[in-house]
Amino acid sequence: MRYIMIMVEIDGNYINAELMKNRTENEMLRAYLALLEKVKESGVCDPKKHILDNEAPVEFKRAIKRQSKLEIVPSDIIV
Repeated sequence: MRYIMIMVEIDGNYINAELMKNRTENEMLRAYLALLEKVKESGVCDPKKHILDNEAPVEFKRAIKRQSKLEIVPSDIIV
């Protein structure tokens, strides 16, 4: 495993991570769905809005849009 996807749910103060083999679209989608299932199972919340990096793959964005609202961070924003 070379990458980590981190999910932060601000209102419920929930943070969790999922290991990823690579940054392919399928692997990112798998990690996202695993994290989404974990946050829902925890009972903390059912996320209604996701804020993502602007480099997220297309199918990954589509999967999120099927679940909730999606907001992409503009590329010129430095956190």
